[in-house]
Amino acid sequence: MSFEFCELAALQLPLLNRFYKHCRYPAKGGRGDRCFCLRQNGGIVAAVKLSPQTIDGLDYWFLRAMVVEPTKRGEGLGSALLQGLLPVLAERPCYCYPFNHLEGFYAQAGYARMDPAILPQRLQQGLARLQQQGRKVVVMVRP
Repeated sequence: MSFEFCELAALQLPLLNRFYKHCRYPAKGGRGDRCFCLRQNGGIVAAVKLSPQTIDGLDYWFLRAMVVEPTKRGEGLGSALLQGLLPVLAERPCYCYPFNHLEGFYAQAGYARMDPAILPQRLQQGLARLQQQGRKVVVMVRP
């Protein structure tokens, strides 16, 4: 099966939000986010959001809400989605908080685990908040 990589226009965010809901993932596409997906037969099978951020004059992306249709996990769609993002990711560094068990997956895509102590305070606070909620996550960056 072939897949189409595309960026979703603001008018298409309800499709993204429906996909997240279908996957039981508590996220929504928001204003200012750049939302990307893989489509198969017209339907979304994988999606991710990039949120533009600025800290201390440094512009970066924050990768959020990367989800693959549960019945299609393990088929390489996550890797294909990140591969499609490469031209956008080349614009600036990209941070994310992946679950511990996905660290190897993100490392294969060029992300490196970071020491939280050297992160900007906003990113340290976000990581601490997730960990206090019991989520087993790390912080990674793709320079």
